[in-house]
Amino acid sequence: MMAKIAYYPGNVARAGASEIEDTIQPLCKALNIQLVEIPRASSDGGNVIKQATPKLQDALVARNLALAEAKGLDVMTTCATSHAIMCNTAQDMARDPVYASTVNNLVARTSKVEYTGETQSWHLLHYLVEEIGLDKVRDAVKNPLKMNIAAYYGPDMQREGACAGDDPFMPTYMEQLIEALGGTPIDYDSKCMSVGSTSMLTLEDSSLAMTAAVLSDAIQS
Repeated sequence: MMAKIAYYPGNVARAGASEIEDTIQPLCKALNIQLVEIPRASSDGGNVIKQATPKLQDALVARNLALAEAKGLDVMTTCATSHAIMCNTAQDMARDPVYASTVNNLVARTSKVEYTGETQSWHLLHYLVEEIGLDKVRDAVKNPLKMNIAAYYGPDMQREGACAGDDPFMPTYMEQLIEALGGTPIDYDSKCMSVGSTSMLTLEDSSLAMTAAVLSDAIQS
């Protein structure tokens, strides 16, 4: 049976990191996953808008979720930041009905939809492990990786409510996936540490130093 899920590419998969889009489409086809485009989906604000107007960013996210909800589908993304943003908005609206109503009123100004909380966000990693299953992934492998790979999770996917059934502090889903693909996972202490991506425009040296620290830890492990 074909799995069916709404696909949210995030802000970079079809722009600065098109290799993600070039990979996700054939991957899902091979695993019999139907990706449904969210009609008229917008940017999620990338946590940039949130710094000035959190309510506006939540409205952008809620609108995207509501458009998928109208199709009766959950949302899947390959972007850790987008996934964390969607999970955070959904959690904030679920915890505070008054705030949820305020956000939905903003959404209603541009779209005739409302986010009720039925639709949830999935990161591709969690979707493959929990919904598709590693056995199916393993069976689909034609060219095993046959290499050592140090997985990087970052902090976004490991936030409360965003890591699915994985351990937020000691995640293993990516290592399990690497093994299913024929590779050898290499564990290291910094795999969930931030690399300061949101600071690149203002504190580039700091962000590069954080990135170097993570890479150094992975290389030495």
